[in-house]
Amino acid sequence: MTKFCGGFLSGLLVVWILMHPDDLKFPALYYGGKAWFLRRAEAHTSCYFGGPFEGGVQGVVARPRSLHHIATITGRCFEPLYHVVGGGDIRLLYGMTYEGCRLRYRVLANDVELLDLEPEAPSEDWPYPGYPTYLPYFPLELDRVVDCTFEEFCELSCQRLTPPESEAIILVPPSPVLGMSMWGPSGDQESVQIVFRYNLESRIVEAFNQCA
Repeated sequence: MTKFCGGFLSGLLVVWILMHPDDLKFPALYYGGKAWFLRRAEAHTSCYFGGPFEGGVQGVVARPRSLHHIATITGRCFEPLYHVVGGGDIRLLYGMTYEGCRLRYRVLANDVELLDLEPEAPSEDWPYPGYPTYLPYFPLELDRVVDCTFEEFCELSCQRLTPPESEAIILVPPSPVLGMSMWGPSGDQESVQIVFRYNLESRIVEAFNQCA
């Protein structure tokens, strides 16, 4: 079902066609009754997808470089960060080679503090043998911001999500324009998504994956 909702950004009317999860190509965020859609940028920005994580990982021990940097999002792409004391940026990390990975960490000034990680160790052949150390790097920019309900935003999610409180919800799809497979061809076809829940007050991130 296609739904429509509209909102204003800098006085300009923005119309959003709510899509199926398969139509999501780049990360999308929800917070406070609005959705932020990102897109690939043609010039370097402070927001970017993939590439190496330049900070350190403290806390629960993880194998070196076993966590993948998924994206870094700043206030340039997600304006609420400008209004949070110490909001800084959102660094999204995930254990792509940890089967059924669930993790929780706190974003620090330059590093992250890993609080929980399941399973404890990565797999040699998950999600497929020879998985790359880094995801493809490219800069991101804001595409559009629209007013919408959480229920409308969940049309983009493969599964029903728990409504947020003071969190931002971030969906990362297996985009076909990456130049690589995130989950293997079969996993990508099942629209496996990474879901991040970022608490703007505590700066704690929870992450897991889901599929249709």
